[in-house]
Amino acid sequence: MSIPSVGRTAPWSVFLARARQALNASFFPLQIVLGLVLCGTQFVRILSSVEGQSLSAYLAMALYFLFQLLLAIAAHRTRPSAADRHVIWIYACWLLLVNSHFLAFALNGSYRWSGNDSLTTALAGGGTVLVFTLAGLQGVPLNDPMPKGLLGILLKAVPQFLMAAKIAQEGGGGLPGSAVLAGNLSILGRLDQIIVGIRAAGWERNRSWMLAGEIGNLLSWLTVSVVWLVWRFS
Repeated sequence: MSIPSVGRTAPWSVFLARARQALNASFFPLQIVLGLVLCGTQFVRILSSVEGQSLSAYLAMALYFLFQLLLAIAAHRTRPSAADRHVIWIYACWLLLVNSHFLAFALNGSYRWSGNDSLTTALAGGGTVLVFTLAGLQGVPLNDPMPKGLLGILLKAVPQFLMAAKIAQEGGGGLPGSAVLAGNLSILGRLDQIIVGIRAAGWERNRSWMLAGEIGNLLSWLTVSVVWLVWRFS
């Protein structure tokens, strides 16, 4: 009675394993497509409208992807995993795409530094000092995963929570719906790839802080998404 069940289970397990491999392989091109959709639509929209947009948030976002990229490289050097190579290239591409927005702001020419930008900069600066102080008190070097991970969370989550507040105050005309959707899908995709790397190479401090950064990113972007939806359909 048990032998046939093994025969039935084995092909199903093989199918699931192959499906998982195919899904993992598709995440890299999917991330590039989502990055082009999110950043491309934002770029075009910023050229005509900066309503609800925050220049300081993009500066912080670029630094966030830089810190995540450094964590991904360090994780691969510590315990190599095939998924790490995808994650490294994904973060490198996102860093390049995010930096393209500064050109859009410059071409628009109408953006003015706001109180929201000053608040974002002040919080980011204060948080950076706090992270450096905490690391110094604990004897943790600045190239350790902890400072990079905490700075990444600070530089991504805080500006996005403030962006949500700005959309609630001014509207979200500068943020296309496709960018809101692509942002959520891209974060979930990166989380999946990080988890794949953890399963393959085990828990390791660089991967742990990289995962924490994307969780903070997800929670803050979901807040932006909810506020944008309320604005859009109110």
